[in-house]
Amino acid sequence: TTLFRSLRKVLCLELRRKTCRSAGQRSRMAPLWLLLLTQIVQGVSTQSLNVFQPTSMTAVEGETVTLECSYSSEEEMSIGHFNWIYFRAPYTPKVEVSPRNDRYSGRLLLTNQTTFFSEKKADITIQDLRHYDTGTYVCRVELFGIGDGQGNGTRLTVGKDKTRDMFITKEIGRA
Repeated sequence: TTLFRSLRKVLCLELRRKTCRSAGQRSRMAPLWLLLLTQIVQGVSTQSLNVFQPTSMTAVEGETVTLECSYSSEEEMSIGHFNWIYFRAPYTPKVEVSPRNDRYSGRLLLTNQTTFFSEKKADITIQDLRHYDTGTYVCRVELFGIGDGQGNGTRLTVGKDKTRDMFITKEIGRA
């Protein structure tokens, strides 16, 4: 609202009006406001942010996997952040993929801010994979002044370690 009041004052000065009407009064400046807001919205929407990630990956329990995410933007930014969301299947609750989440405690590595801005990467690495890590991971990027975007999601499938299972089966069979 402070921004809009400032813009209103500037418009009043540009139109050489001595006073600006209060918000409660009808203003003849409505078409100018509409034009100004349209220009602001168009300016924001022409700046594009595209986020890319692979559609699927497969790994084995106990392994480490890096889920890749990159973005492209027409402008260089140094203010922004990224996050990842996990869901098991469509229409199931979404979970934030974060070191603060007990599900990933001690197993998650995030791309640092320097790499995020210089290489335009927002990768995460999950260590000691577990069967319940299977699901879709969506990368979301937000850059100040440009906007936000998200990838289409990477479907991670975590399988059993067949070598380990065969060893256990052989050991049980000998007993």
